[in-house]
Amino acid sequence: MERIKAIRKAAEIASQTMGFAREQEAVGMTEKELAKMIDEKMRGLGASRNAFDTIVGAGENGAEIHHEPDDRVICESEPVVIDLGCVYNEYCSDMTRTVVFGGEPGEKYREVFEAVKESQRKAISAVRAGVNARDIDAVARDYLQEKGWGENFVHSTGHGVGKKVHEKPSISSRSEDKLEEGDVVTIEPGVYIEGEFGVRIEDLMVVRKEGYEILGR
Repeated sequence: MERIKAIRKAAEIASQTMGFAREQEAVGMTEKELAKMIDEKMRGLGASRNAFDTIVGAGENGAEIHHEPDDRVICESEPVVIDLGCVYNEYCSDMTRTVVFGGEPGEKYREVFEAVKESQRKAISAVRAGVNARDIDAVARDYLQEKGWGENFVHSTGHGVGKKVHEKPSISSRSEDKLEEGDVVTIEPGVYIEGEFGVRIEDLMVVRKEGYEILGR
């Protein structure tokens, strides 16, 4: 199917770009500088344009869900949220990682990161055709609630991706959507601690009859 083929390629570009970003000596760079490098890399790999404005949120800026990169300097050992996506042959990709450049992160960050990672793993494991989207949201949300971070998970667990970066199905607590075979969706739980840092992990996948296929990991 041409739609899946194009999204797969867009996801591969996003994944390669994320790998590129993680390899940079980013300590001392501004968020804007790293975001510009990311945008140029995606285009260099064949993307026609960004799917949305690249997010680079260092430290406390990572707690802003839709942070616009600014002149904040990236420091050693602090969490940095990187959310990127591109358009290839009219179709979008969307990927988020939270990384640390240089040094070792603090214990609180480690705790939150592992909670978000496991929340995402559990939610992805629930993905398959015929499942109610709100039930997948509940898997991620209930786990973070159990770990004490439920109040800090302030957006939906995921969304559909196609020619627009946000499409149906909506994977949220209020969604009436049901996943169908061939849907392309994100799973992206996050925890945001105002004034400190944020953690979000996001992957893109195709819904299959008996499960899912992750794109671009």
